[in-house]
Amino acid sequence: MTHTHHDGATDDSLGLARIARRAAEAVADDIRQAFTETVEVEHKTSEFDPVTEVDRSSERRIREILAEATPQAAIAGEEFGSTEPTDSVGSASLRWHIDPIDGTHNFIAGIPYISTSVAAEVEGVIVAGAVHDPLRRETFWASDDQAWVDDSVLASAAEDPGRPGVLTSQPFQGLRSTGAELEELVEICRSFGIVRNPGSFALQVAHVAAGRASGAFELTGAAPWDIAGGIAVAQATGCTHLRLGQAPPGFGDWASHSYLITRDPAQAAEIGPRLTRLMTHGEVPEVFAKFMAI
Repeated sequence: MTHTHHDGATDDSLGLARIARRAAEAVADDIRQAFTETVEVEHKTSEFDPVTEVDRSSERRIREILAEATPQAAIAGEEFGSTEPTDSVGSASLRWHIDPIDGTHNFIAGIPYISTSVAAEVEGVIVAGAVHDPLRRETFWASDDQAWVDDSVLASAAEDPGRPGVLTSQPFQGLRSTGAELEELVEICRSFGIVRNPGSFALQVAHVAAGRASGAFELTGAAPWDIAGGIAVAQATGCTHLRLGQAPPGFGDWASHSYLITRDPAQAAEIGPRLTRLMTHGEVPEVFAKFMAI
């Protein structure tokens, strides 16, 4: 496996990518074993927000690995919130984002589409990450300028348009559902050729980055740690990532509860503003200005 180093930052990024891959894969055996068993389920905020002890134990293990490898880093995770390094409270430029089991509903139901996501953010920018599929034993991972599936380099979006299809778990969440808006959403989905509703945000984005679909979107359904690892892989393959809403407080510009990832920038330019209008009934945000000119 080769890697072109443009500068010191890229060297650091490749190192972080390797740490992210190792951490994401470290909990795979436990998750695979638990997938075959009946697990006890709790609910954090509502019946739609489940958690299992495997989620918690997996995040604890990942946090241990990251803290050992990068003691200067802050860590934000799905189950245990944000922690700062003890020797530099509030000043860490490196922050890890963890989702130990993205697709917990699938995990509980025995549906084999789940992933573990780990990503590194430096000064508000995602620079490396990994998304591991424990059931297929497959890892999508990336530095700031190259992405792999296991040890094979992924083709760039410019070189490969990918297979038709859009991946979306909750296309109607966040939609103000008048008849006209529902019709437009259906039209948008059909423009991708086929709609798949798999149920793990991080893996959806990674599959777009790998060319297995041409796009993915969510309307208010995702948390930043859900998609951080996938965004790392998507960025490195040259996919277009549009944030369809404001970043949650304390996160960089990459973060959003609503997003669109496509392999075709022209498609993003056409569809991104339409999705945003469906949610807000307002003006197209400034973030789309450069795409509107395409």
